[in-house]
Amino acid sequence: MKKFIFTILFTIITIVSFSQIRVYNRTSMDYDDVLCTLQDNRIYKCNSTDYDDIICNIDGDRIYKGASSNYSDILFTIDRNRAYWGSDKCYSKIYMNIVNNKVYRGTSNDYDDIIATIHNKRIYEGTSKDYDDISFTTSGGNISFEEFVAIWYAINH
Repeated sequence: MKKFIFTILFTIITIVSFSQIRVYNRTSMDYDDVLCTLQDNRIYKCNSTDYDDIICNIDGDRIYKGASSNYSDILFTIDRNRAYWGSDKCYSKIYMNIVNNKVYRGTSNDYDDIIATIHNKRIYEGTSKDYDDISFTTSGGNISFEEFVAIWYAINH
């Protein structure tokens, strides 16, 4: 019985430790259409999980360039559903914010400044929820705001 419980526990730990979220182009779920991969708080190019292919990494409320964790390599600081450029939490450095699954440009909460809509693991262009307006689709589990910002950066920069 102990061996059985140990085997189940080991299997669960293995699955959790190797879990990935893949980000696919538009509506595709094909291996060749993977834009980036999220694993262990790192965003990798396409299907890779090689150290050399790290686009950015997440450490707490900060997103760093590549595999770095240096203060000078901070891309974004996250605070209360706002992503700030760099390490400062200045109002003027807000890159994006999310309210009710709508992604707004900068400091705005104006309808005209919605750059994306998040719905059912799909990210739509602007305010749309039309199938033809899907920018990218995620597989796997739910993603945090920090992970979303890192994925958005990886795809758009």
